[in-house]
Amino acid sequence: MKRNKKAGASRLQSADLATNEKSHHIYDAADVDTAWRWVVVLGSHLCHQLVWGMFRSTGVLLVEWKMHFGTGAAVVSSVASVMSASLLLTGPVAGFLCKRYGCRLVTILGGILVSTGILLGSQARSILHLCISVGGITGMGFSLSYTASAVIPGHYFDKHFALANGISCAGTGVGVMIIPPLVQVLIGYYGWRGAMIVMSTVLMNICVCGAVFRPIPPSAKRTQAISGSTTKIAMNNSNSNGTELKEKEDLPNTGFAKLTESSSIGEKDQNGGYIKIATIDTSEPDTITGKQPFSCSKILVNLFKATGFHIFGKSYRFFVLCLTQMLVGLSFSGVLVHIVNHIGLVCENRSSVEVSLILSVIGTGSLVARAGHGFLVDRHCLTPMIGYSIGIVVGSITILFSPLIKGYMWFAVFGAVLGTSIGLNMSLLRVLVKEFLSLKDLAQGIGLSAVVFFGTGDLIGPLLSGWLYDITGNYTVSFFVMGGLLSAAGPLMLLIVLLRRFDLRHKGLEIKEVIETKV
Repeated sequence: MKRNKKAGASRLQSADLATNEKSHHIYDAADVDTAWRWVVVLGSHLCHQLVWGMFRSTGVLLVEWKMHFGTGAAVVSSVASVMSASLLLTGPVAGFLCKRYGCRLVTILGGILVSTGILLGSQARSILHLCISVGGITGMGFSLSYTASAVIPGHYFDKHFALANGISCAGTGVGVMIIPPLVQVLIGYYGWRGAMIVMSTVLMNICVCGAVFRPIPPSAKRTQAISGSTTKIAMNNSNSNGTELKEKEDLPNTGFAKLTESSSIGEKDQNGGYIKIATIDTSEPDTITGKQPFSCSKILVNLFKATGFHIFGKSYRFFVLCLTQMLVGLSFSGVLVHIVNHIGLVCENRSSVEVSLILSVIGTGSLVARAGHGFLVDRHCLTPMIGYSIGIVVGSITILFSPLIKGYMWFAVFGAVLGTSIGLNMSLLRVLVKEFLSLKDLAQGIGLSAVVFFGTGDLIGPLLSGWLYDITGNYTVSFFVMGGLLSAAGPLMLLIVLLRRFDLRHKGLEIKEVIETKV
C-alpha cells in the first residue's frame, strides 16, 4: 500500500504542471460553432455602440436640460450621477444574472429597461423625474446590457480573445462617434423631447443584439482551475493503459474541489504512452439547499458570494485593478460629461453641432485604440499591462493640459488623444480581468471592475466637476483636479506589477496542496 502511494507521489511530482494564466478554459471544437462566434462578436459590438453611444450623449442632453429647467450645472449633473449610481448598484446583480441565467436573457432585459427609461424621460417635468427615468431605469438597463455583452466573447474565444475583445470594444468608439451628433441633429429638428422618443425606439435594437448571444452547448468540454489558472497534469506512461485516476472522488478536507479524469483524454504521445489530464472542478457545493438547517450566517455568506466580492481573495492584483478603475472612471467621466459645455464657453463662435463633434473625435480615437489593441496584443507586440498603463499616463497628461487649450482645432487634437487613452483603458481592462481570474468568475469580475468601481468614479466625477465649476465659474480647476486624480492611478499600476509574483506563488501553493491531498 505504501509502495503504491510512493509510486503515485513520484508520478505526480514528475508530472508537467502547465499553469497558464491567460487560458482558463478549453472547448471541444465540435461543440463551438466557429462561424457563429463571429456573429456573437458583431452583436456585442453593436450592443456596445448603442449602450455607450447613448450614455455619452448625456453631455449633449445636459445642456438642453440646464436651459429648459433653469438649473445649475451641479443640479443637472445629478442625472448623470444617478445613472452612474444605477450602473454601480446593478453591477454585482448583472454579473450574478449572467452567471445564473445567461447573457442572452440579461441583454434583452437590459434593452427593455434602457428604451423604457428614455421614453419616460422624454415626458419629464422636473430634474427629479429625469433622475428616476433616465438616471435610474436607463442606468440599470445599461448595466445589464453592457455586462452581458462584455462577458459573452470570453465564453466563445480563448486563443484570440484579445482580437475578439478589440472588435467588441470598438463598438463603444463607433457609438460615441455617431450617436451624440445624431442626438444633436434630432434635437435641432424635434427638440430634446422628440429626440429622446426617437432614440428610445433605436435603443430597442439592444434586444436584437442580445438575441444572437446563443449559450455554449452543455457538452462543451471545459477545464477550470484553482484560483484562476488552468492546470494540466500530464503523465506519460509506457503502459498502454496509462495511469488511472479515481473518478469523482472528493478531496479530503478541502470542501470545494474534486479531481476527475477528462472524458476527452486518450491520445498517445510521441513515446507511445497516454496523456492524462486531471480536471480540477472548483464549483462550490450549495450550502443553502439540501437537508442542512436554516442559518442566517450561511445565507449572508452565499449572498456575499453572489455579489462577487469573494473573488478579491483569489487575486490581489484584481483588487488593486478595481481601485485603479475607480480613479479612471472618476477622471474620465468628470471630463466627458462637461467637455461640451467647456468647449462652448471657450469657442463661443462655434455652433452646438460643431461643439458636439468633439465627442465624435473622442469616439474616433477610442475606436482606433479599441480595434488596434487586439491586433497588437494578439501578435505579442504589446502586453495588456503596458497598454493599460500607457492609457493612464497619456490620459492624465492630456486632461492636465486641457484648461490651457483655446482653439477649436486644438480641442480636436485633445479629443483624439483622450479618446485613445479611454479606448486603451476600457478594452484592456477585460483582458486583464480574464488574465487575473478564471472563466467562472469572469462575469462577476467584469461586473465589479467595469461597473461597480468604475461606476463609483462615474458617480463622483460629474458631481465633483460640476461643483468646482459652480464655485470658480470655469473648468480650469475642475480639469486640473480630474487630471491629478488620474495621475494617482500610476502608483497603483506599479503595485499590480509587484503583486504578480505573490499572486502566482499563492496559486502555486493552492495547486500543490490539492495534489498532495489527493495523493
